[in-house]
Parts: sequence; structure tokens; C-alpha cells
Amino acid sequence: MNTVFPLNADAARPWYKHRWPWLLMSGPAVVVLAASYTAYLAVVKQDALVVDDYYKQGKAINQDLRRDRAASRLLLNSSLRYDPAAGAIHGAVASMGAGYTQRIAVTLVHPT
Repeated sequence: MNTVFPLNADAARPWYKHRWPWLLMSGPAVVVLAASYTAYLAVVKQDALVVDDYYKQGKAINQDLRRDRAASRLLLNSSLRYDPAAGAIHGAVASMGAGYTQRIAVTLVHPT
């Protein structure tokens, strides 16, 4: 008696109708999309942390130290307080030595 085994129905389908090739291709496809988005961000966004003139920035640190020393010689004290409810900064400057008054300019800058 000759027995004919029926073919598996899954084996007769083309490769793109199986789920495993798509599952295996999904990982690399996600990586390609992520790399494309990273390249887009690298091209479009500006590098804000890079300083154009780093030597000038280094010299500015020495200026700040000279200001601190001058304030110490004049016995100046200052205090600032931020009021989040009012959205304002309140401050005072006092001199422990001779009466010293000066107008103060406060500049708020981003740390980078």
C-alpha cells in the first residue's frame, strides 16, 4: 500500500506570509530608524556646550576672582532671595566698613 503524506500547509506558503521573518527583521529595522533619527538630531540641533573662545572664558574666571578680593577688602556682604510666588529676586548689599553705596546690576545667564 502506497501512502502519500500530505504536505504541511505552512510549508507551501511564501516566505513573506510567515511571521518569523518579519519578527527577525523588526529588530534591525528599529535600529535603522533610531540611527536615522539620531543623525537627524545631530544635523539639525546646535551644539550649545561648545564655547567659541575658550581662552577668553578662562580669563573671565580670573576677573571674577579679582572682584571677590575687592569686595572682601571693602567688607561687602550681599544676600539674594528668590520668591517663587512673586517671581522676583530680592536682595540687599551691606558694608561692614565705611558707608559704601553702589548700584548693583544682576545678570542671569545660562550656565553653559
